Amino acid sequence: MGKHASTLPTGQSQYMVVGRYVPNTKYSEDSAMCKVYRMKLFAKNAVVARSRFWYFMKRLCRVKKANGQIISVNQIFEKSPTKVKNFGFWFRYDSRTGTHNAYKEFRAMSLTDAVNNLYQDMAGRSRAKANAIQILKTAELKPSECKRPIVKQMHARDIKFPLPHRVVKAPKEFKTTFKASRPNTYY
Repeated sequence: MGKHASTLPTGQSQYMVVGRYVPNTKYSEDSAMCKVYRMKLFAKNAVVARSRFWYFMKRLCRVKKANGQIISVNQIFEKSPTKVKNFGFWFRYDSRTGTHNAYKEFRAMSLTDAVNNLYQDMAGRSRAKANAIQILKTAELKPSECKRPIVKQMHARDIKFPLPHRVVKAPKEFKTTFKASRPNTYY
């Protein structure tokens, strides 16, 4: 293993994968079996997105990778990544005891950030691995549609973020081990 520039994993991205059953002698181009399917998936990269597409197609439509084809794989980017939004997730996950349906809300700048928060939250609270979670539906919520108090507390008009105990960083030429007076850190 030689030294090379390595990048940290960036988490989940959203992909739109389009695929279908390949027409053959048994099923023609206009057959219902050869219908084109489009899926929005969350994956680390395009290769994993294609794999997840076949995972779901096998269960939903009885089409496997050997007799299917992927028409396109496109990454979906956030329209307004500088605005904080509320996101709701309907998902199912496998725990140690069984499969459960769940709903969670997150505040984030983009949908992919909220998905990463969901995976981290489920790993911490429920010990659920990423491959055990299936996101069924996502929605950008208006403040009136939010249910969870941890998200609703951010919607107050009079919200304030105090800055207690601010420590001023002194430039290196003014740093000393001992000072004649204690610093004032409360304003």
